[in-house]
Amino acid sequence: MTTQELIKLLEDFIHLPGENEVVEFKKAQNGFDTQKLGEYFSALSNEANLGQEEFAWLLFGIHDKTHTILGSSYKPTRPSLDALKREIAEGTNCGITFTEIHEIMYQGKRVIMFQIPAAPKGIPTSYKGHYYGRDGESLVALSLHELESIRNQSQQPDWSAQIVKGATFDDLDSKAISIARSLYIAKNKKNAAEIAEWDDITFLNKAKLTIKGKITNAAQDLSLVEIEALNRIQLNRSISDEEVSHLRKKKLIEGRKPNLFIAKPVAQQLDQKTAYSNNKGFEDSYYCDLILKALTEHEILTREEITKLLWKKLPDILNDSQKLIKIKNLLSKLRSCNKIVNQRQGSISNWQLKKE
Repeated sequence: MTTQELIKLLEDFIHLPGENEVVEFKKAQNGFDTQKLGEYFSALSNEANLGQEEFAWLLFGIHDKTHTILGSSYKPTRPSLDALKREIAEGTNCGITFTEIHEIMYQGKRVIMFQIPAAPKGIPTSYKGHYYGRDGESLVALSLHELESIRNQSQQPDWSAQIVKGATFDDLDSKAISIARSLYIAKNKKNAAEIAEWDDITFLNKAKLTIKGKITNAAQDLSLVEIEALNRIQLNRSISDEEVSHLRKKKLIEGRKPNLFIAKPVAQQLDQKTAYSNNKGFEDSYYCDLILKALTEHEILTREEITKLLWKKLPDILNDSQKLIKIKNLLSKLRSCNKIVNQRQGSISNWQLKKE
């Protein structure tokens, strides 16, 4: 952000009638407790998530009641502020830290603007093991309801509701619209007569297959049944074996049940290339080479050390239990090929290269 953009934002904040869930003022003219700062980071990050805001803001050098500019000498050098970013990251549960710490001069006084990212979807932000939130202007423990609200958020966007740029009503298949209307009536039998009277544009808007007349993915690529099944996969919900077989034949999905994910062409169309690669992972030979290389370097590795070596490189689509099974199978594969041996000592599993 430019200095002028930050000044405009600051002026908007100081003209607020008071603090809110995503804007906090602190005098902090000389110092501020780092533990307390971490707690505010957690609280504002979680509140930004719950309020569907991209960022929250903590401002030093401003009176919290009158919003008078006081100025702050807190951590007066850039290196000390950068070190603070690292310190906060070490205290949060997922290494999240300030997007940026801005310093500006306003009315001849130094104001620090901490830009705090919203907690990631599905992952509430904690600081040193505790989750914080706001109750009006007060810093409090995040309520159980709010904690679960964040945890229950979908990790994947509802891509069926995304707008297709450039698509028009003429791009839609009339037969598919008719099928979609029949399905919609089946789910809303009390209003069947009214739904039957709607024109196609009204129906598509009401059924959320279009948004204010703009075409969504769900409307453009109908069959609606296929779209609905793909959407459930994106949202980590179950689909039937028949649906899996149908989608696989049309090359719309990859993976094995229950670890299904959208196929590469679909992911590329939806700008989810990175998510696709993370879900697909690598060939077994990649992981086996990593194990062999590490054993060459270190001679002996425990099962725990091999797990740490591979864990973050395994496909995101696997849960923890499935990752452990995957690692077990990789070790078994290498052992059956006479590449490695297990020299167990009590409960400790020590793996090493098999000597010629």
